[in-house]
Amino acid sequence: MSPQPAALSDAELDVFRTRTDPALDELLADVPPKEVGQLLGKLFKSDTIPLEDERFARMCERLPPLPVAEPAAVAAGQQLFQLFGPEILLILGCYALPAAYAAADGVQVIHRARRLKDDGLRRLTETAQMLINVMHPGGLAPDGIGARSARKVRLMHALVRRHVRSLPEPRWQARLGEPINQEDLAGTLLTFSLVVLDGLRKIGAPVSPEAEHGYFAVWDHLGELLGIDERLRPRDFDSAMAFARRIAQRQFRATPEGQ
Repeated sequence: MSPQPAALSDAELDVFRTRTDPALDELLADVPPKEVGQLLGKLFKSDTIPLEDERFARMCERLPPLPVAEPAAVAAGQQLFQLFGPEILLILGCYALPAAYAAADGVQVIHRARRLKDDGLRRLTETAQMLINVMHPGGLAPDGIGARSARKVRLMHALVRRHVRSLPEPRWQARLGEPINQEDLAGTLLTFSLVVLDGLRKIGAPVSPEAEHGYFAVWDHLGELLGIDERLRPRDFDSAMAFARRIAQRQFRATPEGQ
């Protein structure tokens, strides 16, 4: 049965804003800010995870490979991308990305990390490449190219979280929750799953129920790889839309950073 995160109370979702990724955060807690910056630079400049650096090797030891729970469904979701890849990339740029920037608290991390401002083309290209890797047939096998991309993104999240926490200006404010917290991760996951499927519906693309279920299965597995709590990962269109509306009610408002 699909989780119903929209049924969670505001108090429960507020708790999820204080939760992040203990497996990696604990490992990085005592790393000096300068070293965090060096690690981020090294990760950003590499197409893969630089495992020759023992610090990255230690982080990856905390992230064991995960088998795909629904391989047939995942294959159907990947096939949808093979059919509508250009349309999906267009939807991500024109629909999903603006939706992500509408989340007033979550956008503060993107603003402070400055990657889209300082190196926007590379940042967007990385996202597109991750999507292509994830949607490659077999890419989500435990050591597949998509699973490796997800692992790199999870390391990046942990390092960016530590980085923005250590910035002297602007200081991170407790009212925002933790940087890259569970609710914000769940909302971002919806921009890749629900928003894409909604966008395909809006442009009249024929998407079968099997393909739709498969697309959610792909992103549910990605959510698990990224450490997102299963209670925040709806697996069908209606429950995902209800959750997206809850997040919008809680988070969507105009901010200078989002604009």
